[in-house]
Amino acid sequence: MAAQKVLVPLDMNGLEIQSAVLTTPKWAIDGTTAAAPTIASAGTITPTTRVVFVSGVATINTITPPATISATGGTIVLIPTGLWATGVSGNISLASTAVVGQALSLTYDSATLKWYPSLIPGAASGSPTLTTVEKDLGPLASRDGSFDITGLSGLVADKQVIVNQSNAVYTGKGTLKDEVEMDQAYASGYVLSATSIRVRWACGRFGVLKGNVKFNYLVSA
Repeated sequence: MAAQKVLVPLDMNGLEIQSAVLTTPKWAIDGTTAAAPTIASAGTITPTTRVVFVSGVATINTITPPATISATGGTIVLIPTGLWATGVSGNISLASTAVVGQALSLTYDSATLKWYPSLIPGAASGSPTLTTVEKDLGPLASRDGSFDITGLSGLVADKQVIVNQSNAVYTGKGTLKDEVEMDQAYASGYVLSATSIRVRWACGRFGVLKGNVKFNYLVSA
């Protein structure tokens, strides 16, 4: 029996054309390769898959980013099977209370080393009401800092407070409502006492803030 000939494609220079195998990065698509595992809530959790069920009732303050996204950033999805919560004493930007069966997506930023949730579970139905406050952050430009919101009443100490920078006109800074575009800060807070809230804020890698800045806040239930 005659040997079968194998035709090898050649390029214009007579060299063999090497076939390329296209691969898709593991974290670049929404699809998963297996059923999501379950891990227990704890002060620090270490998910190893893009989608993971989380059980228990412990507060999660730190999420160790998987090696595949720790250097470049990426998104994971936590699906609660227990009534756990997230806190802000570690690397999570906003606090939340888990709702069983409601997925929580968090995006990791390798510059700020923080996780940013896309939706806060546990919020009341309907549209939440944000309160806006303007604070003078001082005459010198700074990348981070803190301030207190005072003169309040009926608060419960240690409750988490959702805070973001307001898209509004700041006193003495024009009328274009573009301060967030120019210098953006991430913020979070907690109830300090029955009458006050403490807020901590920080800018990204190159941002700074000074003078009057408005923030919106919402005290958790």
